[in-house]
Amino acid sequence: MTKVSQGPTIAIVGAGLGGLALALFMHQAGIHPTIFEGRSRTAADGGYLALAPNALAVLDDLGLYHDLLPKGFAYEELTFLSARNCSRIGAVLNGSQAKYGYPALRISRHVVRQTLLQAAEEAKLQIRFDSKVTSVEDANDCVSLSFQGGVRRSFTYVVGADGIHSRVRRIISSLEPTWSGQMGIGGGLVPRREVDENLPLPCIFTGRSNAFMMMPTVADGSIVNFFATIETGARSREEWTKLGEDKAQLAGILKERHCHKDAEWPEVVKKVCKTGDANSLTVWPHFHAPVLDSWISRTSRVILLGDAAHAMPPSGGSGAAMAFEDAASLAQVFAGNKRPEAEIDPTSALQQWQNQRQERVRKVRAFTATSSATRKATSSWLQQIVKEYLMWIYFLVKGKDGGFAWIYSHKEQGPRRLSTIPEEKE
Repeated sequence: MTKVSQGPTIAIVGAGLGGLALALFMHQAGIHPTIFEGRSRTAADGGYLALAPNALAVLDDLGLYHDLLPKGFAYEELTFLSARNCSRIGAVLNGSQAKYGYPALRISRHVVRQTLLQAAEEAKLQIRFDSKVTSVEDANDCVSLSFQGGVRRSFTYVVGADGIHSRVRRIISSLEPTWSGQMGIGGGLVPRREVDENLPLPCIFTGRSNAFMMMPTVADGSIVNFFATIETGARSREEWTKLGEDKAQLAGILKERHCHKDAEWPEVVKKVCKTGDANSLTVWPHFHAPVLDSWISRTSRVILLGDAAHAMPPSGGSGAAMAFEDAASLAQVFAGNKRPEAEIDPTSALQQWQNQRQERVRKVRAFTATSSATRKATSSWLQQIVKEYLMWIYFLVKGKDGGFAWIYSHKEQGPRRLSTIPEEKE
């Protein structure tokens, strides 16, 4: 009699963007992980994403790009303007159909996650909601997960895709994220007709106190999302949650910062802060988290990806893209691990995956960190003018690709077809 080997059991902790993408790529390779998510099925994801071509290439590999394209605003050029006088500092390509094969896509984070989630459910992947991991035990022969409520389950491998405040990460590193000094307040919406028709969109205003962005969020550009990056003090996670739920306070912070009589901001910024719909406003605290020296536990049975391993500066627009790239490439490792054991050493394959990903992630992180620096306050008008002049020189020298070509042209493909599962004879 012949039976099919079940192979290793795999748990993915976190049904966010990276975790769901990994599960879908595993499904392409005939691997069936179990996904655990601490939140409920109906939990909403706030805010918006700017998905660059390297992120869209991964989503295309999953067959989801064309589903997502009409649900967001496709664009190529992002314009930088001075808040002092609305003068143009420069522009960069965030995407290009001709150059990279994809535009950039401004889209709701919730829409992206729900699209991934729907695809996972249609594939009949096992997703366990309301399953909050309380501890992880990494033994030589398996990994045990304990959940709130006392349930305990064991797996051959566990992938931590549970974000910047990862519970799974604690089995590998004691490092915790530190406060960056900046938060984003965004998600506000205003009709395009209420924004100066001559204003190039999307755009980012560089001000002395902070940065302010406007980006359309629907395919026809008729709705504009506005948001600001603001320096502020640290808060506890509970305080951040409370602030995010207080839409009136978030709107008040934007108005106080941009609308008082001595504010440096142009009238178009003041207008959207006063009239824009505040009900969709969200807060996004920015934390610093180093790229960990290791994303793999001592037994090679616990692996981290996405923000759990390497939180990216939110202002760089690379967080989701790096998680998607991690997922596509890690799925290849697991797909290879289904071949006859003599063909592959899983520990060696994981180490090679980590080394390759760490090299790229460190370079991307260092490059995009400069974007955070341009959004910080300056101490004087002279310093602000000098900063804008140096930005102008940078754009002039680098050209339209802004130095991003090596990031955006990268295409990380996951497994393309089902792997052969070895058979056991009985």
